Amino acid sequence: MSSYTERDRILALAAVFQAAYLVQTLAHEGTAETEAFHNSVGSILIFDADSTEDIFHGVDGLATGLQLVRDKLSGSDGASDMELTRYILSILQLEGRLARNEPILHKLQKGIDDVTRQAEYFAETHESDSYHSSVIAGLAHVYADTLSNLPPRIMVSGKFITDNEIANKIRTALLAGVRGAVLWRQVGGRRRQLIFGRKRYVEGARQMLKDMQAGGGVH
Repeated sequence: MSSYTERDRILALAAVFQAAYLVQTLAHEGTAETEAFHNSVGSILIFDADSTEDIFHGVDGLATGLQLVRDKLSGSDGASDMELTRYILSILQLEGRLARNEPILHKLQKGIDDVTRQAEYFAETHESDSYHSSVIAGLAHVYADTLSNLPPRIMVSGKFITDNEIANKIRTALLAGVRGAVLWRQVGGRRRQLIFGRKRYVEGARQMLKDMQAGGGVH
């Protein structure tokens, strides 16, 4: 991608919001929206896409995140979710630290490359069950071996965090969030925009959701 638009920034921020929401629901409920989780995790393994949308298999892959951008930045849902906000800000903060830590960044990239090759193997052999469990476990290990070592660590709370399978999904969702934050910075996203440009994000997310509901060919 050579030129970036407001649409790219909204989609990338939606990826961060969606990942934070997945972390929260996994921790408290032990489950998460299947399609949202699949598209968020898949984005970690895609680096040579032609567009921001392609990283998430179309705008529909970020429907949950777009709803959150629309509702949380506008305050239209009528409730303040401090836990979700903390996860979002922590993910953005963690990405900033990652960008300044070359050794961890290199280690992270190598780890993701290794998991990507593993995923390609399972895809070629049609071992879907092995693909799912092994890729999630592999990405969770990458997160634990790299990003979790950057202080301060993101502390996740919830009654399901002691379940090993759920914990792996939470770490993978956090990694997807950082992936979204990296993308957001790459396409021109900045923290100050969340204060001074939030109206543009809200309106852009609202329009994409409206197009999606109308079947306006937004993939």
